[in-house]
Amino acid sequence: MTQALSASVIATALGKARRKNNYFTCCCPAHNDRHPSFTISDTDDGGIRFKCFTGCTREQIKAALEARGLWPNARDSARHDTFRPLQENSDKQYIALSPLPPDTPNPFVAMMDQGLIDSCYFYFDQDGRGLGAVTRKNKPSGKQILPYIYVEYESGERQWIPGSFPKPWPLYGLRELTHRPNAPVLIVEGEKSADAVHKHILSHVPIAWPGGSSAVDQIDWSPLRGRDIILWPDADRAGRGAMEKVRAQAIAAGAQSVRCVQLPPHLPEGWDLADEIPDGLDVQQLLREAADVGGRLRRHIQSAREVSVLNLPPKSYLVDNWLPRGGLAMVWAARGLGKTWFCLELAVCVAEGDDFLAYGIPSPETVLYVDGEMPLVDIKERLNQLRSELPENLHILSSERLFANDTPLNINDEADQQRIIDAVEDMTREGIRPSLIILDNLSSLAAGLDENDNSALDRILKFLRQLRHGGVTVLLVHHANKTGDQRGASRREDLLDTSIKLVLPTKDQAAPHDGGHFVMEFTKTRGRTPKPSKLEIKLVPKPGGLVGLSWCQDRVISPLDHILRVIAKERPRTQAELVAKLGRVKSTISKDCTKLEKQGLITRQPIALTPNGRKRALDVFPDLYSILAEQDDVPF
Repeated sequence: MTQALSASVIATALGKARRKNNYFTCCCPAHNDRHPSFTISDTDDGGIRFKCFTGCTREQIKAALEARGLWPNARDSARHDTFRPLQENSDKQYIALSPLPPDTPNPFVAMMDQGLIDSCYFYFDQDGRGLGAVTRKNKPSGKQILPYIYVEYESGERQWIPGSFPKPWPLYGLRELTHRPNAPVLIVEGEKSADAVHKHILSHVPIAWPGGSSAVDQIDWSPLRGRDIILWPDADRAGRGAMEKVRAQAIAAGAQSVRCVQLPPHLPEGWDLADEIPDGLDVQQLLREAADVGGRLRRHIQSAREVSVLNLPPKSYLVDNWLPRGGLAMVWAARGLGKTWFCLELAVCVAEGDDFLAYGIPSPETVLYVDGEMPLVDIKERLNQLRSELPENLHILSSERLFANDTPLNINDEADQQRIIDAVEDMTREGIRPSLIILDNLSSLAAGLDENDNSALDRILKFLRQLRHGGVTVLLVHHANKTGDQRGASRREDLLDTSIKLVLPTKDQAAPHDGGHFVMEFTKTRGRTPKPSKLEIKLVPKPGGLVGLSWCQDRVISPLDHILRVIAKERPRTQAELVAKLGRVKSTISKDCTKLEKQGLITRQPIALTPNGRKRALDVFPDLYSILAEQDDVPF
């Protein structure tokens, strides 16, 4: 009797299968399908066709079927006297016998002898009664894993068929887990890895689950209640993703503690405990150093008195007064105002350990600048304009480079959030863990995000919390809306330690300035308000063909300062020429010039700036540097 992976076999394995004319309905393998929304049928050329009516894509469905060993790349046949699977065109109704009756036959030994399968893993309940089996066949195209259940038909006939266990599905290793109630638990992916644990680790109970990553939410995790758990992922992104799902289930089940092994980066892709242990890999040390990733809340609750005497490091800042270590900040402004210049200068100053504007920087720190939209040539040009020699601990992740060589980042996507976290871990292993990550800007780096929907921000807010709890400071760069306020929903402000607004100077402030010119205002800070709380900032030329940000405490520019500016720029020689340039009343200008002369800032015949006057003009108007330099009037 032969049986291939036909539509009927696959539908039966997926659960709740029903035949309708020439197709089957059953549960979709790619999502948590409680009400069958999946159809599958055979094609005339020996293939299958399928569709999920809730919207799962073909790629998602194929991946889920492959994970369960149900993707018919090759149509193997099986032949055994006691192994009689359900026939393709059968309409027989059956019930799954679980636990297995004492007289249940075991056809799988003979199947291994005939090379039909390579291994078989039996599942048991807490009392040691059999529940079903999972077989494994290693093929050139990849492993084929197929679950089997023992069923009884209306006629009384019993047989093994490919099919899923009754839900919720059991854990593999449940019998040992029950018999060792005080032992810590090691969760691995796959029955083969769980069996291999016994070769290396005797202190822990190894368990796994059927169905792979896509089936995590179908499992009965309740036996983990009150247990100490360590997660051991496979050495790839899919393995880490699977264990993140298991972590959530273990916490929900009431695990006492949950830790996760941090695998070194040099392991082969996809390595697991069923593979040969590489030279130099200390399994026991990895277990001891597993990172805490959750568990029962009660163990984290402390009395106020306990908190009051905790020996904690003092709060520290990357930038004094307003950018805390492990903090979250935002800079926002209208387009074209100069926020990228502001953030690049901040990145360079933090990397150098030099003061940023009026604020001190205690020590040099590693900075990762993530750009979402600028051409790489523009980034290069701006960096070279800011410094003739850039610090080695400033790193750039360019959107243009990602577009050309990889996949662009979208921090609204959990997979891309994990890419950033992985990058931080990789840099940490290289000894260059970033203390500050600047995301420039939110609009270009968060495609598909509805900025006006508070609930839509949840994925990003969780990601930002994960970074800050890892000690990484994050600075978001964002746009202002048409009214000048921050664009989008207000909820993102809730997590911020600091929010900075860059705005155009008002008319009563400094005269128009070529290039970046804005006022920096703090719209939110935790704790004390930074001093100074408001700065006027300009992008000005510096010696050597460079540019930089000059600043002064935001203030109304006096009429006397305006006179100094006109004298510096226009170089009038007489008071009459000055009156013509200023367009003001002659008598008022005469009085103001007398005051400036008494203060030692100008001479009257001819009218000119004194050295003190030139110094005052530069303090108030840093953009005058190039003009005074051309006149050879720079007072230093």
